[in-house]
Parts: sequence; structure tokens; C-alpha cells
Amino acid sequence: MAETGGARYRGGCGDPLLLIHGAFYAWRAWEALLPDLERSFAVLAPTLLGHLEGDRLPVGVATGIETLADGLERELDLAGWDTAHIAGSSLGGLLALELAQRGRARSVVALAPGGDRPGTRYGERRIAVIFTLTHALARRLLPHADRLCARARGRRLLLSWVCAHPERLSGAQAALAVRAMAQCPTYIGLKRAIPPPSARELDQVRCPVLLAWSTKDRVLPFKRYGRTYREALPFAELRMLHDVGHVPMMDDPAGIATLIRDFVTRSATPGALAGAEHKAP
Repeated sequence: MAETGGARYRGGCGDPLLLIHGAFYAWRAWEALLPDLERSFAVLAPTLLGHLEGDRLPVGVATGIETLADGLERELDLAGWDTAHIAGSSLGGLLALELAQRGRARSVVALAPGGDRPGTRYGERRIAVIFTLTHALARRLLPHADRLCARARGRRLLLSWVCAHPERLSGAQAALAVRAMAQCPTYIGLKRAIPPPSARELDQVRCPVLLAWSTKDRVLPFKRYGRTYREALPFAELRMLHDVGHVPMMDDPAGIATLIRDFVTRSATPGALAGAEHKAP
């Protein structure tokens, strides 16, 4: 039986699968995928510390990659999981790789991992500007979110920067995304912490990794942000995703659920990933 509260979702049975959402969102980013994934896995989808409806940050502790990863490790411990297969989107992808660095991942599916490794000051400023503008827009339109998101035109206005097809979302899904951005309690701290001053090392990642990047990613385009991850993880399998945006599970939940399930299944089969093709863009 599924267990759901404001801060997390648990359901399904099978090998453990941890799902990590992106910055300024909540576990419900994965909601449309859960019925599919929990047929194959025991799924845990927590809301990151300090995010809307999530657990609060410990008193006196600043937000950042280490703090968020520490919170996810506590989630794994409470679930009784020493390790798990992990899938993460954007900041969640970076956190999935951080957990792999700590030896907590059996495999990682990183969907446009973001938050650092931009490679240039321009890249860092660009992320900061995106955070600032989208947060300001979400706060300004928050009182009208339900009404605007009830119409396809309103969903396109509010979410076309993260979705290729925001009209596919329900009004409730779209409105939640706006509220999560506008009301994220740790927005200021997280904006200051991402990206950190220097790129994080990924030399301790030993598990199978799938890097999946949308060709329509308007937030973190592969040519500007993805290549540094490929250089840092030369053994990773690379998959380019077509006709989806920066948060691909919004555009194609069934396709992303299949992507995750297939890679996890292959990674759990000895030798199945040997000689896997690295598909270049």
C-alpha cells in the first residue's frame, strides 16, 4: 500500500528506487510516473529539505548540495536502504551523482543534472538570472495560478521554459509547479548555493550512470552544460531525449518511466551494460 504525506511518497515493491526532483519543486514532480514505476520497484520520492511541503532545514544549517544530500541519506536510512537505484532531474540529477559519490547508489539516471559544472562565469550568471526571473514571475502570478493554469494558453505562458508541451499537464499539476516555485521556503539560500564556487568532483562514482538530456532543454542546453558531465563521467551512457523539455517527466511521463525502468533493469543484470553504446547528440 502506498504511503504519502506532504514530505514524501512511498509505494510499490521490488528493488529500491529513489526519485529526486529538481530545485524549487516537490515530490509530486514524479506523480504521473508512480503508477508505472511502483509496479517494478519499491519507490521512495521525498521532497527536498526546505522545499514546499518538505521537511524544514535543521536550525542553523544553510542550504546547499551537502545539506540536501545529507537529508536524502537520512531518507534512505529511514527506509532501511543502504543503497538504491536513483533517478534525479536537474538539481535532483546532481544530487543523485552526489549520493553515488557517497556509495549509496546502485545505478543513477541523471536527467539534465544541473546546479554546477557550468564551466564558465557566464553559465553561472545565466542560471542565477533564470532563477531570479522565474521566481519573480511565479510570485507575481501566484494569486491567479489556478485560473491561468486551467487553460492551455496559461500553462504555456507559465511553464514553457521547462516543458516542451505544457498543455499536456493538468491544471492542478501546472498550478502546483507555480506554487512550488513561488513559495519555496529556501529559495534565497538555494539560489546563493547553486552553482557552488567550483565544479564538484565525480571521480568516486562507480555505479552505472545514464545521462539523459533533452534536445529542447531551454534551461540547461546540452552543448553548454552537458559536455562537462560527459567529460567527468566518460563511462556513462548518454541518451538524447527528443520532443521534451528541461523537466522531461512533465512532457512524457510514460517515456521517462520506461527510460528509468529499462536502465535500472539493465544495470542490475551482470554484463548487460558492457559495451553499451554512448549515443552522441
